[in-house]
Amino acid sequence: MVDHGIDVTGQTLLQRKALLAERLDPCPDNVLAVGYFEVDIERVFNEAVLGLKLEGLVAKRVDSLYVPGVRSADWVKVKRKGAVPPERFKRKGR
Repeated sequence: MVDHGIDVTGQTLLQRKALLAERLDPCPDNVLAVGYFEVDIERVFNEAVLGLKLEGLVAKRVDSLYVPGVRSADWVKVKRKGAVPPERFKRKGR
């Protein structure tokens, strides 16, 4: 991830979000700048994901670094039960 030729992968998620907010000021109408929550995640899940029938959410540690192509426990996808049927991802002919 590069910002004006400077690699920002060694910066935390919050630092990268701040850089992005600076670059997108004012934020274009076709871009949704997503904040973060430091509240009861169960409440957020119940009100947002279940309440709006979203597929799920991605939980990220605010101090996590961006490591391209690497999965870690710092970024976790939490899906709503039954949101996407498992059959959707089966390959045809198997």
